[in-house]
Amino acid sequence: MPILTSIEEIMDTKEKKICWTEIANAAGVTKAAITGFRNGSELKFHSLLKIAQFLLNNNYMKVFKNWCINLQGPKNIRHALEYLAINRQIDELEELIAKIRNEYTDTKLLDWADGYELLAQYLKANNYQEIMCNIRAFRPKTHEMEILAAIVEVWCRYKLHDFKIMSSLIVGLEASIDKIKESFIKDSYLMRLKEALAYVNLYKYDNRDLARRYAEEIISSKISPTFTAGATYLLGMSYLFDDYDKCLGNILRHRELLEEAGRDKEIEIIDNNDIPFVKNIWRKYTEQPQTNDISEKAHYEATMGNKELAQELVNEAIEKYGLSGFRAYYQALATGEVSHFMNSLIVFINKKGDKFYANLPYAHLKNDPVYGPMADLLLNE
Repeated sequence: MPILTSIEEIMDTKEKKICWTEIANAAGVTKAAITGFRNGSELKFHSLLKIAQFLLNNNYMKVFKNWCINLQGPKNIRHALEYLAINRQIDELEELIAKIRNEYTDTKLLDWADGYELLAQYLKANNYQEIMCNIRAFRPKTHEMEILAAIVEVWCRYKLHDFKIMSSLIVGLEASIDKIKESFIKDSYLMRLKEALAYVNLYKYDNRDLARRYAEEIISSKISPTFTAGATYLLGMSYLFDDYDKCLGNILRHRELLEEAGRDKEIEIIDNNDIPFVKNIWRKYTEQPQTNDISEKAHYEATMGNKELAQELVNEAIEKYGLSGFRAYYQALATGEVSHFMNSLIVFINKKGDKFYANLPYAHLKNDPVYGPMADLLLNE
């Protein structure tokens, strides 16, 4: 449906009549610009976004994502690609990419379609090694797509726990992003970089203050509800060992943002995994938590309940899902065997490159005369 037709239909459904002057004011454009729009010209991307938000409030995304597919101007299309990507509207993103390839011959726009196809592959959680091969084969023709390809590789390296190369890729990216001329693309790519820096500083380096700074910058930018939700989660988890109220408060705020976005599968993870995990760490339960996560049931029993039951549950979880740093830690809590704490530390550090969660087993190892020095060596290398 054409954007103008969609707007007119929405206006017709409103109980209180809305005039085009109000639309112009909401969009921040002149009456002449609105007249031109009604006669067939296209408004700028962010003017259309403001109109959608004005007409539909928090429900604007359901309509606006379809407007993105109907845009015609190259700059508007470039902005639409990034907007759909940062808001995880993958189906519409792929539809827009296909439209570009079918209807346009502009070399720059086709280059953007190729770059955003790589990003779409990452967002769909495909094989990260395969995506890296696709990045190697990609020959970007624009400065922006060189940067986007590097950002996608940064996140693939993060998923593969290759923090060394991830860190090397990040060096110099901010200076490159600063050379982008279009402010929306520049600001969005900068937030992508800060998101990566927040994650690597928290989990790889256990630099909580710096991770929080980046997370707070992302939240205050208000560039995307998806970025805000992710940064709020990271901010909350950064307080796991320091402040229960800030930790859980931000996790619950993250949950609210997921609820507003209708991301039900992620809400299930928060309810079944993250909230029980945080409450177990701070020993807030008086009985086994209501969760379908066997590991967190084991976690509770190991710290507050029946250790024999904890061993049964954690063994069941390991048999079903495999050994993780967390399950090795719960196994150690259940058995009291220091070697299991060491095993947990090794999994976190060597297999995951995760110094933040490695603090869980390290707290039980640091004063041990045998394992303490080895734990120090692992954590501080």
